Amino acid sequence: MHIPLRFLGKASIQDVSVLKIEELIDLFFRLKKILETQDKRKRVLAEALKKRFKERARKLLN
Repeated sequence: MHIPLRFLGKASIQDVSVLKIEELIDLFFRLKKILETQDKRKRVLAEALKKRFKERARKLLN
């Protein structure tokens, strides 16, 4: 679930942190589903997504 910050209005820091964590969890499970597939083409895509996930996780948690 991704909600742009402009829609949060006067959200507290905790609210934003929860949204970041929810976004990371969503990304993780999407990545996990792709990694479990037997389709070689999708696995190549998943490796690229895994790298992007790590970058986004670092960015969101900082």
